[in-house]
Amino acid sequence: MKTETSKLKQTVISKTASGKKRLRRKQRGVTLVTVVISLAMGIIATIAFLTQGVELANENKINIGINELSVDVGRYSALKTAAGGILTKAQFDVTEPNVAYNKSYVYTAATAGSGGNAGTAATLAYTTDSDAACKAIETVVGTIYGVSGVACNGLVATITLD
Repeated sequence: MKTETSKLKQTVISKTASGKKRLRRKQRGVTLVTVVISLAMGIIATIAFLTQGVELANENKINIGINELSVDVGRYSALKTAAGGILTKAQFDVTEPNVAYNKSYVYTAATAGSGGNAGTAATLAYTTDSDAACKAIETVVGTIYGVSGVACNGLVATITLD
């Protein structure tokens, strides 16, 4: 009788031990799946966050560029009025490179007409880093007093001054 009881106990213990092992393995698998899903969700959220950050940085550059051009157009108008006419490059110069994009920013002085030839207007050539930025600058800067026209040619916005 004792041997049967001890065999029965041994069987119960071994079944319980193997069941616990199976349960532990199953729990490890469930934990691993949960961790992998959590990491995937974190990666997706990070990508979305970084994308939004890049878009905000680009919008900020556009706003800085518009502000820079607005200030320079206002300064040009004031200096032109004070000088009573055409400004030379020495009288009106811009900071190169431009602040927003760290790219080319060039002032070309107006020329007076002679012998029946019309003169040319003064221009600012402002280089951006994308077509979209150039178009956004073109849209806003074209409405500023003192600007007679803006045209984008690739990445360069050419602003014609009054």
